[in-house]
Amino acid sequence: MKLDSDSEIGLQKLVGALVINPFGGEYRITGFSVSVSDLTEVYVNIQNSMNTNDNASKKWAELSDWTIQLIDNDD
Repeated sequence: MKLDSDSEIGLQKLVGALVINPFGGEYRITGFSVSVSDLTEVYVNIQNSMNTNDNASKKWAELSDWTIQLIDNDD
Protein backbone atom coordinates (compact mmCIF):
# COMPACT_ATOMS: atom_id res chain seq x y z
CA MET A 1 0.00 0.00 0.00
CA LYS A 2 1.30 3.46 -0.86
CA LEU A 3 0.46 6.62 1.01
CA ASP A 4 -0.98 9.47 -1.00
CA SER A 5 1.48 12.38 -1.07
CA ASP A 6 -1.36 14.71 -0.03
CA SER A 7 -1.98 12.74 3.18
CA GLU A 8 -1.65 14.51 6.51
CA ILE A 9 -1.12 13.42 10.10
CA GLY A 10 -0.68 15.57 13.19
CA LEU A 11 2.85 15.36 14.57
CA GLN A 12 1.50 14.69 18.07
CA LYS A 13 0.07 11.40 16.73
CA LEU A 14 3.65 10.26 16.03
CA VAL A 15 4.85 10.70 19.63
CA GLY A 16 5.61 7.24 21.00
CA ALA A 17 6.13 5.70 17.57
CA LEU A 18 9.09 3.41 17.07
CA VAL A 19 11.64 4.56 14.49
CA ILE A 20 14.41 2.29 13.25
CA ASN A 21 17.58 3.58 11.62
CA PRO A 22 19.17 1.79 8.63
CA PHE A 23 21.52 -0.07 11.02
CA GLY A 24 18.70 -1.52 13.13
CA GLY A 25 18.90 0.95 16.03
CA GLU A 26 15.47 1.46 17.61
CA TYR A 27 14.27 4.77 19.01
CA ARG A 28 11.00 6.22 20.28
CA ILE A 29 9.76 9.62 19.20
CA THR A 30 9.40 11.78 22.32
CA GLY A 31 8.40 15.04 20.66
CA PHE A 32 9.08 17.64 18.01
CA SER A 33 10.68 21.06 17.97
CA VAL A 34 11.65 23.86 15.64
CA SER A 35 14.46 26.38 15.78
CA VAL A 36 13.26 29.96 16.14
CA SER A 37 15.94 30.97 13.64
CA ASP A 38 14.44 28.64 10.99
CA LEU A 39 10.81 27.76 11.64
CA THR A 40 10.68 25.60 8.50
CA GLU A 41 13.10 23.02 9.94
CA VAL A 42 11.33 20.38 12.07
CA TYR A 43 13.40 18.39 14.55
CA VAL A 44 12.35 14.95 15.81
CA ASN A 45 13.27 14.29 19.43
CA ILE A 46 14.11 10.62 19.91
CA GLN A 47 15.12 8.34 22.75
CA ASN A 48 17.04 5.09 22.37
CA SER A 49 14.59 2.29 23.20
CA MET A 50 17.37 0.26 24.89
CA ASN A 51 19.04 3.15 26.77
CA THR A 52 16.60 5.78 28.00
CA ASN A 53 19.53 8.09 28.84
CA ASP A 54 20.42 8.25 25.13
CA ASN A 55 18.38 11.15 23.74
CA ALA A 56 18.91 12.95 20.45
CA SER A 57 17.31 15.41 18.11
CA LYS A 58 17.37 14.77 14.35
CA LYS A 59 16.18 16.90 11.47
CA TRP A 60 13.07 15.41 9.87
CA ALA A 61 14.91 15.24 6.52
CA GLU A 62 17.69 13.13 8.10
CA LEU A 63 15.18 10.34 8.79
CA SER A 64 14.29 9.64 5.15
CA ASP A 65 15.97 6.19 5.25
CA TRP A 66 14.49 5.26 8.62
CA THR A 67 11.42 3.07 9.17
CA ILE A 68 8.53 4.08 11.40
CA GLN A 69 6.05 1.85 13.22
CA LEU A 70 2.95 3.79 14.18
CA ILE A 71 1.11 3.07 17.39
CA ASP A 72 -2.56 3.46 18.24
CA ASN A 73 -2.56 6.17 20.88
CA ASP A 74 -6.35 6.64 20.95
CA ASP A 75 -6.61 4.68 24.22
